Amino acid sequence: MKKLLLILLPILILGACEQAAKHYGLYAKSDLETRVNQSRSFDTNDQAKVMDAVIATLMDLRFTIDEADKQSGVISATSSDQPTPFLDQIDKRRVRANVSVKAGDGKTVVRMNAVAVGGIFYKMVPVYNSKGQIARYDKKKIIADDQPIPGTIAYQNFFESLSKSLFLQANIEK
Repeated sequence: MKKLLLILLPILILGACEQAAKHYGLYAKSDLETRVNQSRSFDTNDQAKVMDAVIATLMDLRFTIDEADKQSGVISATSSDQPTPFLDQIDKRRVRANVSVKAGDGKTVVRMNAVAVGGIFYKMVPVYNSKGQIARYDKKKIIADDQPIPGTIAYQNFFESLSKSLFLQANIEK
């Protein structure tokens, strides 16, 4: 019985660790998963209107448009170092975003690639009291390289805002 317990216990512990790692996103996503998170298809063939909506959405999310080429369907934008609805409100990193808009077959595909710009920045980190409650926030100096934003929430925020913008655009014209 003890031998069985000694064999099963490590297996159960390792299984629990793997589940926790998956839950908290500690595994690297495949290129396909990343591309799916970064892309959405819209039921319109009007690339110019979708580009206008993308530009409006980026501006609503506090991005500054650096370049926009309607012929190639590419938009480059940068956020300020103020919190943006695109990222966590506590994270003050600047974000550089590249968006491509391609129309064809009655649909327009939008793909956004975002990178958190590196450098020296400060992040507010919670300090907990003995009861496990947040007592205060302290500034933590962080030196970082440019990092791709792999998470789904930031892209979901962008595409939800873009969908609303396209809906408003379609209904205002009527």
